[in-house]
Amino acid sequence: MWRYLPLAAWSLFIWGLSADSQSGQLSKKLLQFLFGSWILEPERLAPAQYLIRKAAHFTEFAILSLLASWAMRSRGRGYAYAILFALLDEYHQTFVPGRAGCWSDVGIDASGASLGYLLQSFRRGVKNDKRA
Repeated sequence: MWRYLPLAAWSLFIWGLSADSQSGQLSKKLLQFLFGSWILEPERLAPAQYLIRKAAHFTEFAILSLLASWAMRSRGRGYAYAILFALLDEYHQTFVPGRAGCWSDVGIDASGASLGYLLQSFRRGVKNDKRA
C-alpha cells in the first residue's frame, strides 16, 4: 500500500498546479529566474513560456506514468492511469477561472506518459511482463 503514496502525492501536485489560475505568472517567474530580465521582452516571453509550459506537461506525465506503473506493478495499468488522469485534469481546468481544458495538452500529456511507459519497459527489460 505504501507504494501508492508517491503516486498520490504526485497526482495531487499536478491537480494543484491545474487549479492555479495564475500559472502563467509562475512560468514567467521561472523563466526570469533561469534567464534573467531579457526574457521579459514580449517577443521572447511568449514562445519561451509556451515551450516551458508544454515541457512541464510532458515531464509531469512521464513521471506520473512511471510512479503509477511502479505502484500498480503494471506498465499497462500505470499508463492507463496517466492517460485517464490527463483527461480528468484537462476537464478539471475548464472549471478554473483563467484556465481552459485543451485537447492538445492531453496529447502532450499522453506523449509524456508514453515516455514513462517506455522507460519502465526498458527498466524491466521488456521480458515476459505478463501484467502490462
